[in-house]
Amino acid sequence: MTLPLAQAFLEQAKTDYSTFETIRKIADQPPSQWLHLLQMVLEKTAKAYLAAGNNEDYETLRRSHRAFRRFTHTLPRNQGVRDSFNMNPHQLRQHIKNLETLIDEIERLVPGQDNQGVTAEYPWPNPRGGFYTPCQYGYDNIVSVLNTARGRSLLLILTRGLNDTRWHIAFGIISPH
Repeated sequence: MTLPLAQAFLEQAKTDYSTFETIRKIADQPPSQWLHLLQMVLEKTAKAYLAAGNNEDYETLRRSHRAFRRFTHTLPRNQGVRDSFNMNPHQLRQHIKNLETLIDEIERLVPGQDNQGVTAEYPWPNPRGGFYTPCQYGYDNIVSVLNTARGRSLLLILTRGLNDTRWHIAFGIISPH
């Protein structure tokens, strides 16, 4: 089965989110496992919306892993999104601004040219010798925040982006019919 690009990204993000939720609940799973999934869910959800808005083409979307912050900047312009949060544009912009550090921390977990440090996927060098291993690293800067109101707010934006049909229609991921 083939789908339009935005729908394809959204369907994969939903599946990844289900796996994220399952793994996050397992007590002995290291944070690297579910943080890697969370990063991918944020990325694919954002790419669904960016593709639907014709903001970026397939090749551009494929090359970038940092998309969620760009996506959140589109939210205050959408009346349906503002209504779902019961906020005016200024309030929603401020709300999103308060999440940007957390979003950036999660988006930086992707290894590659832009990141030679902490990742959730591959070992990275310790400047004093040896390597850090994701499955043995705590990610306290992210894990501790995800359990606060800021973290819950980020996950609320994510789950609405994944599951709220009104958002999907408003951004053109699906048609209203």
